[in-house]
Amino acid sequence: MRLHDVKTFLREQPSKDLYYVGFLKINGGWIPLCVLREPGVSERLDTMLVGRGYEPVKEAVDAYADQVAAVQETFVQYLLVEEIANLVERYGVSWIGELESDTEGGCDCGCGCG
Repeated sequence: MRLHDVKTFLREQPSKDLYYVGFLKINGGWIPLCVLREPGVSERLDTMLVGRGYEPVKEAVDAYADQVAAVQETFVQYLLVEEIANLVERYGVSWIGELESDTEGGCDCGCGCG
């Protein structure tokens, strides 16, 4: 996982660029998959996970759902950077954790073919 400061990430990415974001349904509401940047040090969920490929995000969201009994459902959505910026503002995260695919091949289009 590559960590990016939110401001730097949003500034360096074209607003029409796309990333996958995982969501968890907990207590009837949907929230983006966020984690602690530094477990044991961070006091709140401060890092939103995103990825260019579908599989790494799907694996992460499923792994967290398996560990948290309150998770009712999950899904992965393909979002524009400007939509990610809205989530960042709404949930007050400071970091973006970019999940990387295990495969280097493919077209890097985010369609999951790579």
